[in-house]
Amino acid sequence: MLKKSWLVVLFTLVLLGAGGCSGSVDEQDPDQAKPALKLTPNAPLKELIPGVWTMDSLHITLNALSEDPDSQRIIKANRALWRLSYGYQPHRSIFYPNNRYSQRLNDTTGRLANREVGTWETRPDTLVLFTYDDNTNLIRTPYHVSRVDSGLRLQAMLDFDGDGQQDDRYVSWTHKIQLPPDGPEE
Repeated sequence: MLKKSWLVVLFTLVLLGAGGCSGSVDEQDPDQAKPALKLTPNAPLKELIPGVWTMDSLHITLNALSEDPDSQRIIKANRALWRLSYGYQPHRSIFYPNNRYSQRLNDTTGRLANREVGTWETRPDTLVLFTYDDNTNLIRTPYHVSRVDSGLRLQAMLDFDGDGQQDDRYVSWTHKIQLPPDGPEE
């Protein structure tokens, strides 16, 4: 089973219909007020990726959920929904120039709920993430990337429902909020 740990938490919460939270949206999403950095037109993907990115929205179509092979479930989340319905801040990724990355999922108080680290590489229109599962097996996940507005749209076929088939369509929209950190990885 392909395990994308930070999204497994979100997926579980969606299926369970978990929690809410209180407070204003601005207090709970420090990245919301940060403007998107302008992307250099026609720059190669390898030059665009390094930096801090935050997810704006997510759309996952799960195929063959449960025992009905014709079933389908759609999960949608945007910045407000993450906080208000699921108790998490929007997902944040840091891509370092040395081809390492770190993805974080924090709860609404800013505490780390889940973290994934690995390496990344690009092809002309693809971002490939490499990480390890719990059994130390290398996981290679390619995302088709297209430029939209001030950010990127990433698409992939993954196994979110745990049926062993990479037949679940993942689409996310993200924007860069900061250039890559100068210091060591977090």
